[in-house]
Amino acid sequence: MGLKYLALNDTLYRYVCRNRSDSNDPILRALRKETESLGDISRMQISEEQGAFMQLLVAAINARSVIEVGTFTGYSSLCMARALPDNGKLICVDASKEWTDIARKYWKKAGLNRKIELRLGSAVPILQKLQRKLMFDLAFIDAEKTEYDAYVADLVNYLVYLGEPAATKRVHIGMIVMLFLFVMLALAYALKHEYWKDIH
Repeated sequence: MGLKYLALNDTLYRYVCRNRSDSNDPILRALRKETESLGDISRMQISEEQGAFMQLLVAAINARSVIEVGTFTGYSSLCMARALPDNGKLICVDASKEWTDIARKYWKKAGLNRKIELRLGSAVPILQKLQRKLMFDLAFIDAEKTEYDAYVADLVNYLVYLGEPAATKRVHIGMIVMLFLFVMLALAYALKHEYWKDIH
């Protein structure tokens, strides 16, 4: 019995990457190239398609306020900030001045530095000192893996769900998972249709 879905192979993967949003963006390309020049540490950079997905996600939920824990050289933050409205805000938390100096350079080149605030230092103390009035529509965590539980514990009271603090609501995780599955299935169907149209 054949598969009900189109299996991801190298050819399809390259097709998806080649046809994603902003695939030829010169600022993103330059940032990736500079990051790759750092050597093995460049593996901490998210992939191009992950950046495109993060941008799509921020736009899809109409996020106005986002926090990122672990910024590195700024690829993910640049993608997310682009999806924010003019009055949107992204707070980036990272411990490295060396890496975030690269991020700052590309934020400025992209005209996004007014949307992004960098808080430099160890993540846990910074998160514990967040202003009480702050609320975030989305939190992206990509930092020290052994501290993830602490990041989540510190951030949960600052996250918004359906317009109200997430911590005060009984969030039905199953509904959220189903929503993501629906979106991903719709994207997979669209990709399959365009892929076969292009190769025939």
